[in-house]
Amino acid sequence: MRQDLRPLPQLPCGNSDTRHSPHREPTITFSNFVTGGSVYALTLPTLSQLSAQGSPFSDPGFSAPGLRWAGVPVATLPFLVWRTMGDAERLAQSYEAYAAFDAFLQLVWDDQDELCPDCTELLAKLVSARTRTRGLLANLVSIMASMGIPASRTTDILTSEAAGVAAFERKCRGYVVCREYHGWVDRTVRDFTLCALPVGSAMDLG
Repeated sequence: MRQDLRPLPQLPCGNSDTRHSPHREPTITFSNFVTGGSVYALTLPTLSQLSAQGSPFSDPGFSAPGLRWAGVPVATLPFLVWRTMGDAERLAQSYEAYAAFDAFLQLVWDDQDELCPDCTELLAKLVSARTRTRGLLANLVSIMASMGIPASRTTDILTSEAAGVAAFERKCRGYVVCREYHGWVDRTVRDFTLCALPVGSAMDLG
């Protein structure tokens, strides 16, 4: 039976989030995000997706670091650019990246539901990753609002034409989305280690 990912309400932007007073520090525990298994849960689709796609994706040692897909956020930056980035810029870039992944994870789920409908474990992990991504976005909005940083209202970067590509291109796209998503989760951990947030506060995905 097809399991659709139902659209969720539009995330609030800027200071419209009233869960935290502007005079109060956010009570969000980043330690749970880093050590409580949340990062592992977010990155699982990368490993399980390859085995479901067939050759060359499932071949031993397969890797295509140069493969890109238009619109998929790339986490890699020159070290000094990343190291000297301010908190506001780190948070804003994270928000924009995960907002894009919210759309791409829906698209990859649709692709895999058609290409491999019996891959129930993979489909479930993609659903979980998208759900956690939305939790992460909500927490980013809260943190940014508490710091007086506006979260830009994002638009859907994909058009209906994205659903019309051939099977091999869908597999390539899914590979890139999962790989770059993994990279962004790793970068998020490093970013929040450097961000000047109150001790013990950041993101808990629940």
